[in-house]
Amino acid sequence: MIVAEIGEFREPDAAQAVADGISQFTIENGMVLQGFPKEKPDDAAFKWADAETRRLDMELIKANAHFLFENRERIFADSRMFLAPVNVMSGAAYIGTLVKPTVGTYIEWWLRRGKEELAYFVSGSPLSGANVSSAIAKDGSLVPLRPDGIFLNLVKEFTDSHKRYIDERRKFEAYSLLEVVMRLKNIDPSYEDAFRVQVLERQKSALEKVVDKLKKELAAVKRRCQSYKDKYKNCLRQN
Repeated sequence: MIVAEIGEFREPDAAQAVADGISQFTIENGMVLQGFPKEKPDDAAFKWADAETRRLDMELIKANAHFLFENRERIFADSRMFLAPVNVMSGAAYIGTLVKPTVGTYIEWWLRRGKEELAYFVSGSPLSGANVSSAIAKDGSLVPLRPDGIFLNLVKEFTDSHKRYIDERRKFEAYSLLEVVMRLKNIDPSYEDAFRVQVLERQKSALEKVVDKLKKELAAVKRRCQSYKDKYKNCLRQN
């Protein structure tokens, strides 16, 4: 889990926030959230972010999924956290990219599933049944996400969970996932750039370890190939 003790953030006054907002909506557990209306409704919440932000969100959700789940009551109390988009692209062959999740729809999905591993990413083929979906273990590692039955059931479960609050996403303001994590960890918003760099550096370090491992595996394969070539040449000479 990412930990950054670099500053402190104080939540805005809740009473003032309610006074400024004029709309409310009810979430799955029956709680009523105060929405913060945009100047004009739009579909920005459904557009995928740029590649860097997608990489950032992938690292943030992997590193902080269990932290977010543990802080669900705070998220359920703030619509801007609840509606925060999560730019992790799930999809299925012959279907395409699935609907974009929010922090709130993730938490509702996790509660509904009732499993220790938190569902993260759905990908596969409903035709062949191939499934490369992932969940996040308590230690932050990725583990296989198994469907109940066929893979298409997992696609339906994902879609049913994350297609909710469509109108609310159009009408109400939302934080970014980075802002949600920073606020929950009481990190001053002025440190956003530093925190973003920290997250991306963590991802870079992890990828460099993967690359180093692949290079070693490739070198081992080359050595085996050379060994087989040498044996083959020796056999030709003997014949």
